[in-house]
Formats: sequence, structure tokens, C-alpha cells
Amino acid sequence: MRSSHRVPLALSLLLASVPAASRAQGRSGDDSADAHFQRGQEILEHGEAKIPSPWGILSAVTVWEDLKGAIGKDYVSRARGEFQKAIALDSAHAGAAVELGKLASGSREPDDLRDAAGALSTASRPAAAPKDVWLWRARVAVLLGDPSAAEYARCYEEHGGDVAMARLLGAQAAFAASRDSLGAALYLDGAAHMSEAAAAAYFQDLAPIARAGERKEWDAEPPAGRGEWVQRFWARRAAESGASPGERIAEHYHRLRVAVERYRRTGKREAGITDVSAIRLSYHEDALDDRGLVYVLLGAPDTVVRTVGADLPNESWFYRRPAGNFMLHFVAPRRAAEFALVADPLRAASPCVSTTEALGCSDRILEMLEDRAALEPRFGLLAERYRTALSAARHADGPQERSLASIAADFAAARDALAADATRAAVGALSHDSFVPSLGVPLPFYYDTYAFRGTNGRTDLLVAVAVPGTAMQARPAPDGVVYGLALDVLVTDTASARAFRADSVRFFRAPKRLGDAENLRATMELQLPPGSGYAHRVTVKSPAGGSGTAYAGPLDVPAFTGDTAMMSDVVMAEGAGKGWRRGDVELALVPPRQFPAAAVVSLFYELYNVPAGAAFRTRIRVVPVGGAGVGGAVKKLFGRGRAPISLSFDEQARPGADGVTQVLRRVDMRSLRPGVYRLEVETAMGRRLLRRTREFAVR
Repeated sequence: MRSSHRVPLALSLLLASVPAASRAQGRSGDDSADAHFQRGQEILEHGEAKIPSPWGILSAVTVWEDLKGAIGKDYVSRARGEFQKAIALDSAHAGAAVELGKLASGSREPDDLRDAAGALSTASRPAAAPKDVWLWRARVAVLLGDPSAAEYARCYEEHGGDVAMARLLGAQAAFAASRDSLGAALYLDGAAHMSEAAAAAYFQDLAPIARAGERKEWDAEPPAGRGEWVQRFWARRAAESGASPGERIAEHYHRLRVAVERYRRTGKREAGITDVSAIRLSYHEDALDDRGLVYVLLGAPDTVVRTVGADLPNESWFYRRPAGNFMLHFVAPRRAAEFALVADPLRAASPCVSTTEALGCSDRILEMLEDRAALEPRFGLLAERYRTALSAARHADGPQERSLASIAADFAAARDALAADATRAAVGALSHDSFVPSLGVPLPFYYDTYAFRGTNGRTDLLVAVAVPGTAMQARPAPDGVVYGLALDVLVTDTASARAFRADSVRFFRAPKRLGDAENLRATMELQLPPGSGYAHRVTVKSPAGGSGTAYAGPLDVPAFTGDTAMMSDVVMAEGAGKGWRRGDVELALVPPRQFPAAAVVSLFYELYNVPAGAAFRTRIRVVPVGGAGVGGAVKKLFGRGRAPISLSFDEQARPGADGVTQVLRRVDMRSLRPGVYRLEVETAMGRRLLRRTREFAVR
């Protein structure tokens, strides 16, 4: 009898939550399209029912809305119904069609989106259709994956719509169609035409990966500067990942699309602290559960583990990373329509959350531990501890109970330690978004950068690359073999988002396949404005694809402007050879800076603003690098503070027609034992001392 009264009571409460004005209008007999449209707007304005939240632990408001949503009586469902009635009476009602588009974009339910798309299609047929109809037609089409979304975005702009918003919608449509280059171009062009209205849409898309400091920057940025802020944001992300800004933007939108399609929340309630010990993320988008947010931050996991036999839905995502592998765990608690990120996946074996309870859930616990042991060995060790605890529990009586308590405590301590490690791994992994472009089979290489004075106040940047020949695939040729390299150097100014690029495809002919310690060498050159806010990426891959590697990092570009004496970077090269030319000097560069024993090494650098005939003194020293290992042994061998090579020269400047003095020295390294060394080059001109250093190794 008690249960039979629950539904009527719920229905009566639902009726009580309907706005009185709406009920009165519903009885007034006004059944026009405009009347239904106005009633729908009033329902939306009234919003959800407000019920006090008990103890502040669970949101009774959202629980109540979920209950009403289950029977179609929540305020959004009722408003949607009014707009649908307006469309039924007037199929071209623009206002109702737009509102349906807004609601469908919020729910992202396929049926809602298709219903809104039909209404917006009809409302857009009149020549005088409002521009907002085209705006929401484009937005809904993007969410449906309709290739016509790009055309609707153009129509929106042609009808006087916001240029930046139109370009953003066009970019989203292009990304959905895998036209990444077009999408990135439209996205950045829209940012260059940023309006205050479009700024909110731009930030909403990038908000899941925005860090706390960046959110503060955005809030402090005046509306006129937000377009440049967006460009700087992606320039930083691109530099961190070793990708171009366009590549990084495209990857973000691909992740967003997958996250919304696969990991969308289906209710309003979040996992509460009474459900699981959740690891709270700094940002929570209503459309995504924790899996969705992790997917946007980190991309697809390498492996996903699910234990079907557990009480609660569960997933563990395993990521392989050069800095260390890690695993993230998700559990879908009862009463919550989402997966939550947790430290302890055994919480999916609910209610077996305590040590004592866990001893009674052997099948579920062991299955969860063993499913994850292949990826994280510590789960295998925990499984063994659990088996020991089970065995003790089965034979425990009398004096053995104390032993059981000890074994159970041992299992609990191991479980807690693993959960603590999982928390640290999760917090560290999710503190920054990450993207590692996949170029296929890794192709390791060495590279160096060197800076020289350029023209018009700029700096010449030389990038020297060496690829181990044994890592390359050779193609047979009539007189030997041919190797191919595709080179790409991208330098991004993270302050202005300006990008500088040099790329090339090179082919090398050799009489035979290269062996150990033999490299393919190439150089690339760019001219850049000096500055310290640069990031760079160097990519080497096979011209045919299938293998490649990109290295990235910060870059300082020194300035050689002004009238004081200056020195360029020092280049270390083979004693004889060709390959790179600057002015009257041609050298065979050695990017790994690894020289064979008994080698003669060429040193090259330039002096600027030194007048002809000016006297200066040059000192060249080679000292072992301190520390443990080979370098430390070499230092002990030669004596602390004593340089195995020390040379001095008194000379006069002989600048060329461009005012640059080129210095080329050859240094005999035969006295050096294998190890790591530091080269020091100092030039003294009166009281001014110019100094450059480089580390190198003797094999």
C-alpha cells in the first residue's frame, strides 16, 4: 500500500511546480502559434523547481529534475513541447524553431537535434528569414555531422551575421568533415575578426583545457584583445606539443566531438561524496562526464579495461608516455548518470568498499584486480595479498582471528597505497592537456641550433640535423642506395602567435648502406625577429610516411643589433668536409657533437661590430664535464680545474665587406680520452669579454 501512493504523490508535486501563469494561460483557450511560443519562453524563464538540499551533500534540485525528466515533466521538456506546438500551427515560426535549436544544442540528443533541424529548415525558406535561424541551423547541423553545416554558416554571414561566429561554425563543420587545414584557417580567421558575442563561443570550446592562470588572463583581457589571446593560447599549446597551431586546434575539436558522442552525461546529478571518493577535476562541462573531460585533455587511451562482473560500471584507461605510463580509473555510482574519476577502482565492487566487506566479495575483487594486472603489475601483487587474506579468512577461528586482522590490515594498506599513487598520477597527468603527434614508427635524430646576425635587424637561425643511418630505410639504386628525409622546422612566437617555417625533402645517395655511427646530415635556415618567447619544433620523417619523430621546446633568439662588439654561436664541425656554407666558409657539421678519438675539430664563429685592425685576444679551453660517470672520471684523470686543452691567440680583426669577421680554427683533440667535455671560447677586447660554450663528447 505504501508504494502504491508514490506515483500519485510525485505527479501532484510535479503539477505544483508548473508556473501558475503557464497553467492559467493553458486554460485561457489561446491556441495560436505565438501563444505557445510565449508559454514556452515563460517556462524556460521560470526554470527548474527549487527544493532545499538536505545537508548540502546531494543536490535535491537536480535529483528532482531528473525525476521529472524521466516522465517528461521537467521544465525543458515542457518548454520544448510548447515550441513544437507552435511549429505544428505555423511551420515557418522562426522564434520557435530557434528555441528548439537552442534546446537541442543543450541536450545534444539525436532526436531533439533532428526535430530542431527540420523546424529550422522550414523556417529558413522565406527570403526574409532572420539571421538567427541560419545561425542555429548551422549549429544544429554541426552537432548532427551534417556536411551542409558549412553552407548554413556562410548563409548566416551573408544575412548579416557575426563574421567571427560564422567562421567558427565553418571551422567546426570543416573539422567534423576531417578538412583540418580549412578548419584551422577558418578558426584563426574568425579569431582575427573576434566580436564580443563570438568570444564567448570561442572560449566555451577551449575552456576544458584552459588552466587557472589562463582563465584569469581571459577574464582580464579587454574584448578588443580576445582574438589575439585565442591565437596566443593555441600558439602555446602547439609549442608544448610539437605541433603547428592548426594541428593542435584540429586535434582539440576531434577530441571534443568524440567526447560528446561517447561520454556525454545523461542526467544532471553529479557523483556525490556518498557514492565514491571522486577525484574532482578543475573544470566540469555539463555535457561531459569525467571520461569525456579526460579524453579532451589527454586524447584516446592506449588500452581500456572493463570488469563486467563488478556491481558498478567501471573502466580503467591506460596511457603509455615517454615520461612514464599511468592508469586512470572511472566508476559510475548508483543514482548518478555519469562516470566519476576515482583513485580506487575496487569501489566498483560496491558495497565491498571496506576491508572486512571486501573479504566477502572474492569473485568480483579478484576479477577486477586480475583484469588490470597485465597493465599495472601492482594490481597483480594486490591480488596475491587478497588471496592470502581470503585463505586466512576461511581458516580463521579463535586465536587465528588476530592473524586474520593483521592480514586484512596488510591488504588494506597495500590497497590504500595503490590508491594514493593513482591519485598522484591522476593529478599530475591532468594538470596539463597533452598531445603527441603520431608520425608512425619512431625515427630518432639529433639536432643543434645556431644563431648568427641576419639582415634588417633579424637573426639567422641555423638548424643542423643528423639521422642515424641504421634507423633509415634505403632504396636500392644502380650505383648504391638512396635515402630520403622530409624535414620541417616550425618556430612560433607565443606572444604574437606568428609562425615561421622551413620545410624540405632531401635525397641522399650512398655507395652502400650506412653503418653504426654514420649519419645522414642536413641543415635548414630561417630568419627571425629576436626574442625570448619562442617555441620550436623540428620534425624528421620518411618522405613516404610511416616513420618520423618531432622534438619541441622553448627557444631564445638572441639579438645582434646595436654597435657593441658581439659574438655569434660557436659551431663545431669536422676538421675537413663540406655541406653547409656561410660566407667564405664551408663546413661538415656534426649535430650530435660526438667526435671520434684523435679527431681534429673545426670551430667557427663570427664577430660583429669589431673595426678593421682592432686587436683582440682569443682563448680556447676544453674542460671535462664534472659529475658521476665518464665525465667525472675524466675530470679526476686530468686533475680538478686543469684543462686538457688550452690555447690562446693574439690577432687583429679583418672584417669583410659586410663588417663581419669570420673566425675559423682547427683544434687537435687527440689528447682527449673518451668522455664528455665543455668547449669554452673567449674573446677579450679591452675590458669587454665575449664568451660562448658548447658541450661535446669523444667516443
